[in-house]
Amino acid sequence: MFGSVLVVCGAGVWGGHLVLSRLPRAAEATPTPRQPLGIWCRADECQFWDASGTRWGSVVRSVGPLLLLVDDLRTTDEAQAGLVAGILAAVDGLPSMGLRAVSVTLPDAEPGGIHITTSAGYDLYMDALGDVPDQLSTLAVFVADRAKDPTFKPQYLDLRTPGHVYFK
Repeated sequence: MFGSVLVVCGAGVWGGHLVLSRLPRAAEATPTPRQPLGIWCRADECQFWDASGTRWGSVVRSVGPLLLLVDDLRTTDEAQAGLVAGILAAVDGLPSMGLRAVSVTLPDAEPGGIHITTSAGYDLYMDALGDVPDQLSTLAVFVADRAKDPTFKPQYLDLRTPGHVYFK
């Protein structure tokens, strides 16, 4: 008999597999440490997720400073190689510019596209499967230039075209 278990111990979460042997009262557990980076929501189901893209458990949809909310609006749940790595690279590159990611949305119509809602009140449209460091360096130059203008309040900054920023 095989099954999956989820054990919450203090601040850490352990996922793993439980194998019940044929011997009475014998069980073998192989726990795997998991460090949740955020909450991944698809439709009405939300789960923790980690740096490898593994999702587990069942949690309530929430936004906060500790866990990043990813709202997956895609119609398919197929994993795209590099999508989680691109999301993490984009989110990790924002603090050096004085920005913080509040949430990430994966739109259905854009393979690899991500929309990051920032602490500055505008969204960033990026390509997580593209050259994320180039998109971040373009953003850094743009933000440094526009930071001097207190009236600049965009709705979004589109970084998907290499070397360009489009905004509304």
